[in-house]
Amino acid sequence: MRSTCIQHPTQEPLLIIRQWQLTFCEGNHCAAALLSLFEYWHNLRLDLSQRARQANAAARQHGKPATQDESQLQFHSDEQLQAGLLDLYGTKKIREGRRLLVTKGAITEHPNPNPRYAFDKTLYFEFHPEVVNNWLEQRRNPPPAGHGSSLPPDPNAPSGDGSINSVTCGKNAERVGKNAERVGKNADSYTEITYEITSETTTTPLPPSSSDPARRSPQAGGSSSGCDDGEKPQDGLAGPTFDGPLANLSADQQERARRIVDPLDPATAQQVLDDWGQAIKSGSIKKSKWAWLEGVTRKAQAGAFTPTTDAAERRQAKERHRKARETSIRRIPTQPLPLPINRPKSRPAGLQALLDAVSPCLGRAG
Repeated sequence: MRSTCIQHPTQEPLLIIRQWQLTFCEGNHCAAALLSLFEYWHNLRLDLSQRARQANAAARQHGKPATQDESQLQFHSDEQLQAGLLDLYGTKKIREGRRLLVTKGAITEHPNPNPRYAFDKTLYFEFHPEVVNNWLEQRRNPPPAGHGSSLPPDPNAPSGDGSINSVTCGKNAERVGKNAERVGKNADSYTEITYEITSETTTTPLPPSSSDPARRSPQAGGSSSGCDDGEKPQDGLAGPTFDGPLANLSADQQERARRIVDPLDPATAQQVLDDWGQAIKSGSIKKSKWAWLEGVTRKAQAGAFTPTTDAAERRQAKERHRKARETSIRRIPTQPLPLPINRPKSRPAGLQALLDAVSPCLGRAG
């Protein structure tokens, strides 16, 4: 990339729309921007899927179940898509752009593939580069013009308005159906499908750890996410605690915060919530506290999150106190203390001497 004379801030949202994307989307700028966003995320998913396959293969070799998500599904809420497009378009325009991309076969929309989250009504997206590449190839090498051509018509050739014909969409839908079936069969071996939200940076994304793929998007606003991909606390274990400044949150607000940090491992999720509470207490959040929490969660998934000193020390002190309390409880003797021996009651010697002295006087008085 050519260098620039401007020193751009790091972690700054970036949006790129190419001319061919605008042509593919029939002049719909919002759909072209979404196409660029989904393309970037798919590139990340290809790398994450390869890492997930390696981690699952290693787990199976040691007799453990596969916990990493090998699919290429992306998760973006309406608010995250709007932030990724730098708030240039509203929710209505974004949904229209999505429908156009679905019609052209560039993306498909799916429900949450994990049966454990059947109640989740959010959408998952899968980008289909073969549809776009086919369109670009036909654009670069159009079939020869004229009725005398002996070449058969290309079933994948784009129509005159730039859209993909029904044959291409049918083949793509069949392939997507098979992929969805494969994801469904493997869903039991996944602990969770990791939520995917774009993270903004102007540099190369940080490499994710082997246990949890990183997600950093230079094309969508906000920070990126990743933790043990699909790794969640086991059923029956306590979730994150809401103490300190977060103790005043309602039950609905706590549940909302818990769902935002749900993709993270329990320790990291608690650190993010601690930082969130400190930021709320100090008043450093200038806009939406929920947008702040979503952004920091994405950073934690990308491996770019560093807990603040106060929150980390407070959490460590609380953990030390808990361990010390458990240790003191274990030291309490389990056997009951011996009961005191029952002895006959007797008067103190001084009281007995007093009674002996006054008894003659009481007898004479009678």
